[in-house]
Amino acid sequence: MKASLCVGEYCENAYNVEGLDIRVYSMEELCYCLKENAFLLDLSIMNDKLVDWIGEECKVWELAKQLYPMVHKQGCTIRKKSCRWSRY
Repeated sequence: MKASLCVGEYCENAYNVEGLDIRVYSMEELCYCLKENAFLLDLSIMNDKLVDWIGEECKVWELAKQLYPMVHKQGCTIRKKSCRWSRY
């Protein structure tokens, strides 16, 4: 038996995941969509519009607050895994 943890609210206004033309109405749907299409993740998907939707529509204010600086960061380095990405 699997248990699911629901986060936030089911939204009246769907978020359209750009590039995929998928409409999501909850954080769970967004997570599933991003997991299934992880190879398409880039800065065009991770944007202010998404962060605003997470905060305003899903009512997950703390997550939106934490994501906002990450969306605007020019690049980062993960030292433990020697993994590096930067904005092009």
